Amino acid sequence: MKKIDFLLNWFYKENDRRIELESSMNIPISILTALIAGIYFLILNYNFKSNIVLDLIFMILISLCVIFWLISICNLIISYNNFFKGFSYKTFPNANFLDIETKNINEYYEKYKEDLKSEGFNQVKQIESNVCEFLKECIDYNTIKNDKKSFYLYRCKIHLIICIISLFLASLIFSINIMDFNVLDYE
Repeated sequence: MKKIDFLLNWFYKENDRRIELESSMNIPISILTALIAGIYFLILNYNFKSNIVLDLIFMILISLCVIFWLISICNLIISYNNFFKGFSYKTFPNANFLDIETKNINEYYEKYKEDLKSEGFNQVKQIESNVCEFLKECIDYNTIKNDKKSFYLYRCKIHLIICIISLFLASLIFSINIMDFNVLDYE
């Protein structure tokens, strides 16, 4: 496999990775929405005039859930758009990139023709080498951006799991509260 083919393949895989990362943000958004609905329901229907210990545990768990919910949102925003700064990606500057590179190499060759002939200078190989160097820069830059997005998306998911666990535990306390005080009587 030629070096340029390998680099082009890697470049396109990093672009695909960016698209996949952006697409994978829909699930955490849905979960965050469901969690806030669950938090609202539990707080609205909890009988706070019951057991003081249960009330305290319930409020601690709900507070933890809200804190981790907020942390998840912050991580999701950073993952999506770098906290409103945006993520810029490097790509080919324009469709004439190769033509411009060829013109620059030809001008360079014409200027230093005598010296370059003795060194065995090959214009086509030099163009390919320059394109490879440009691709390496793009790949390195884009990989760093994708890794950053991936890291913050991972942190978002970890905090979401903690939020779900604390909401589940709060719902257990809520269930005990309902059984003891029959709070959800809608008659």
